[in-house]
Amino acid sequence: MRVVILGAGYGTRFQRDADADASGQYSHLSGIPKPLLPIGDAPLVTHWIRDLEDVTRHEPVEIEEVVVVVNVLNKPQFEQWQAGLTTPLKVTLTCDGASSNDTRPGAIACMAIGVGNNWSRDVLFIGGDTLFPREFSLAGFLRAAQQQLGVHPGSCHVTAVPCPEERVSRHGIVELDDQRCVVGFKEKPQPSETTSRLQCPCFYLIPAATLGRLEAYLASHASLAERDATGLLVAELARQGRVVAHPSPGRYDVGSLETYRSCCQAMAAGRGGAVRTANC
Repeated sequence: MRVVILGAGYGTRFQRDADADASGQYSHLSGIPKPLLPIGDAPLVTHWIRDLEDVTRHEPVEIEEVVVVVNVLNKPQFEQWQAGLTTPLKVTLTCDGASSNDTRPGAIACMAIGVGNNWSRDVLFIGGDTLFPREFSLAGFLRAAQQQLGVHPGSCHVTAVPCPEERVSRHGIVELDDQRCVVGFKEKPQPSETTSRLQCPCFYLIPAATLGRLEAYLASHASLAERDATGLLVAELARQGRVVAHPSPGRYDVGSLETYRSCCQAMAAGRGGAVRTANC
């Protein structure tokens, strides 16, 4: 299995919030890409590296490579992070070629960039601004996905997270049947447009047998709007095949200063018992 972490965003909303914060408490975060924001004792992306390490130690899961997709502007910061990593995992960086938010290729295009020339392996895609609470088990998710794949080869696997009514219009919302299969998806709908209150963050396991649909989607969708909202790919996958949503009790979405603070506070109790809040 290959893991692709999407880290090529520019975090414009977060940077705007940090720069506007009158307290000055968060001025040191200006210019830091969201995956490298300090959460407790480590950057956000390092928490994923730790979780992936833990899975390989305790589960029959082989992770051949972790690819972090970055942009030109922030690549030096990621290179510094990579140089300081101590991990048995192979962690590589690949660049999307963009140096500004206006020239970015879009998150779905970055998924393909992360796959590179290796389309013969299952891929776990992870949004670089997302963490799950410690109650979520990455190993459990992968075990459940593999069990489903044994019965339904080619099925894709995502997470479904409870979404408060007042935040429905900020997220991609999935509609599920009684087998937890995705039967509908709405990108940032008004609450009146759907009865579902489940968001679907960028955390997708796409098996090798289905990965070609990512290429096909990009071949038929040229605009940035179509290539940037990863949930639109989930909707396309669900129209063409089986997409199973696995429950998660929550999600930390580090997209704004408000949600960053909330994440730090929630993680203060210790994600896996190891997180501190000194740097938040």
